[in-house]
Amino acid sequence: AQEAVQNRVFDVQGDDLLLNVNRGEMIGLERVKIAGHIAFPLELDYGNRHYVLHAVVVHIGASLHNGHYIIYQYHGGYFYRINDAIVSRARLADVLQ
Repeated sequence: AQEAVQNRVFDVQGDDLLLNVNRGEMIGLERVKIAGHIAFPLELDYGNRHYVLHAVVVHIGASLHNGHYIIYQYHGGYFYRINDAIVSRARLADVLQ
């Protein structure tokens, strides 16, 4: 099985911790998307700071060359799924998948 995470980038911006997970891999001369689930917590202690998940950006598509992005964003006690102009309340299980 392929490893779902090739590398991770941690970047602290004020009170926010930004995580970027690169899901691409070079196979021959082509960069391909690595399929698989990436587990992540709702809360994270990093260094001497405590962070709470506020948003997740998800790429939907079979390749890195095409597809669509959606966002799960936490607001007012709920996560919302933002897909272009369509905003709907999301289940926590959908956010964490």
